[in-house]
Amino acid sequence: MLHRSKLRLLAERRPSSPEWIREPGEFDRELDRLWFDCHVSGQEEFNFAISQLNTDRLVFGTNFGGWDSGAALPCRDD
Repeated sequence: MLHRSKLRLLAERRPSSPEWIREPGEFDRELDRLWFDCHVSGQEEFNFAISQLNTDRLVFGTNFGGWDSGAALPCRDD
């Protein structure tokens, strides 16, 4: 499992990383701007997400986005 600190080191030290993300603290600032779906497979995974991301950017969501609904459903007129 990649922890936040390991991802930060990768971002700051990889030769292919853009210069702006190598600046101290920039990786964390950018990561803290993202939102994360907290629908995970178990309590251990949920606790890990909280420990790495805090709760400020966790949301309930889905990865389906309506693509699995098949044909368009008819609208009701009443």
